Amino acid sequence: MVAFVNELSFVGQIIDRSQCASSIVELIKIINMIRPHLGDAPVYTSRDLLDKNISPGYTIQDFIYDKKTDKEIIRVFLIIVTKGPYCETLLEKVEHKYIITSNGVDVKGSCIAAACHKAGILTSLKGSISYDCNPIEVEYKEGTGEFQELPITNLLDTASAEIFIAEQTAKYTKDNISWDIFWNKRELLFPKLVFCKRLASKPSDIDFKIHYSRIRHHLQCMNNYMVKIRKGEIKTPNYADMGVDASTESDETLYHHGHDRTYDCPDGVKRLFSWHSKIKGANKRIHFYPPDDTTDDFYIGYIGKHLPTISDPH
Repeated sequence: MVAFVNELSFVGQIIDRSQCASSIVELIKIINMIRPHLGDAPVYTSRDLLDKNISPGYTIQDFIYDKKTDKEIIRVFLIIVTKGPYCETLLEKVEHKYIITSNGVDVKGSCIAAACHKAGILTSLKGSISYDCNPIEVEYKEGTGEFQELPITNLLDTASAEIFIAEQTAKYTKDNISWDIFWNKRELLFPKLVFCKRLASKPSDIDFKIHYSRIRHHLQCMNNYMVKIRKGEIKTPNYADMGVDASTESDETLYHHGHDRTYDCPDGVKRLFSWHSKIKGANKRIHFYPPDDTTDDFYIGYIGKHLPTISDPH
């Protein structure tokens, strides 16, 4: 999935200049929300964006250099709109491509045209007269062919982004997805969990399609628990109370088999994963490392068969 910032939605829609910052902040929130779903794909913008008049006589560039504009907003916004890539690079080699919106405006060379060409999605400023709708209905034709209609997803606020994410996430909650899909979509499915890189390859001792529904349930309970912690709803976490059967290993087991539960974390630190949840009936375990003095992250280090213990060294 490829996303684009609709530069045409910036034109002439802000009457009160104080609205400019709040509108752009909403756009930034939308982009941050959908990034996990984009994978490695970038967010495209237009080279012409900074020259657009967001209100009469007041361009986006004026907004950036306005002393009244919050510097943090400027910093984040500039990262999005000035680092590229640009939609124009996608359209340079597209010959005889004509695209018009449903209101008859020619948008050839814009991010709308690029989104049509790449079957992508748009992010727009809310309130634009021509583009304050989701989806945007466009008509396009190639060469002398007939015009065809195409609806393009157009995210206008965080509410529409949440609906879009929910729809996309639903595709990956089915029980028959592969480990590769699970791994590639892990940030979308479980945004509050951080998976150790050792899990990139499917464990050889687990039939993922058979056990995925129960694995997903455990991970979702962990993710939901972290959401409550982040919101401050849980002041003193108890990871045995996440909605799944979870506990720490005994000291004796850790003494003899701690090496089986020690994994490299994404921050470069090797940690002992004593906490684990128990997938009953399948004799599978998920070993996790909750936030502590060394990290604010909730790490997932192991998904697989029951590891050796002092009472069952197998």
